[in-house]
Amino acid sequence: MRVERSDRVAWRSVDGETIVIHLGRRRLFGLDHLGGLVWQALETAKSLEELGTLVSGAHHERGDHAPSTIDIFAFVSDLLAEDLILCTEATPVSTVAPSSRGPKIEWREEIQQFAGQCHLVYGQSHQCNQHPGGS
Repeated sequence: MRVERSDRVAWRSVDGETIVIHLGRRRLFGLDHLGGLVWQALETAKSLEELGTLVSGAHHERGDHAPSTIDIFAFVSDLLAEDLILCTEATPVSTVAPSSRGPKIEWREEIQQFAGQCHLVYGQSHQCNQHPGGS
């Protein structure tokens, strides 16, 4: 099974956390450190074996316990379920629980709509250069 990032996502690493935005579904995802390593490795399509090797190598350099293939597979299954990555072959579903030290999506959040009313924003223009309530 080969997987790659969906073209409907944007992402950024901030202070060791990788944040992925699904542009079509308007959802944010926060990946832990290992999840970020897997995400970065998905710059080009990779097999699960390639992902496991890359993440294990990075973990070995840090002296940490490397995640198992089951952990990588479970994480990839989560990414597929959230439509963050694409699979080039039939997608088996993970039925084995990952360990606690595998990569994971730490949080999920809906993107909230921002206020678009000019009169609520102080200092935007002559019309908006008033406090809400008109004073």
